[in-house]
Amino acid sequence: MMLLAYSIVGCEKVERAGKKVRQMIREGSAASTKATEAVEHFHQEYNAGNYAGIYAEADECFQKAQPEEAFVALLSTVKEKLGDVTSTTRTGWQINTAGGRTTARLTYRVKYQHGKGTETFRLEGTAEKMAILSWNIDSDRLK
Repeated sequence: MMLLAYSIVGCEKVERAGKKVRQMIREGSAASTKATEAVEHFHQEYNAGNYAGIYAEADECFQKAQPEEAFVALLSTVKEKLGDVTSTTRTGWQINTAGGRTTARLTYRVKYQHGKGTETFRLEGTAEKMAILSWNIDSDRLK
């Protein structure tokens, strides 16, 4: 099996009602904090081997993109090749809000027990809760 990068992309949510107001969100805002917490929780659950829990907490569009069994198998393969996440550094972020919904794109440089890689998360939600819409991992160890 050859994996260079893997991406699970959920359905694209598009709002087409009247005039949309789009606003950039500042780092440190409630939405920014919730997005960061969602990624941290993903990594905690990944390290614990709770892949079904990650799947259950993801956005419904994420779940529609791939069956739970395939997602669990993917994370099992990633864990086998890379091991646990040992540290993360956020290298990019973009958070916007429109129509009462917030979207975020967070990119991390990640160190694992047996290698390193880049992960990109797309999330959607509110200042109270952000859920993962898509996840992409790129690592030479997945070749």
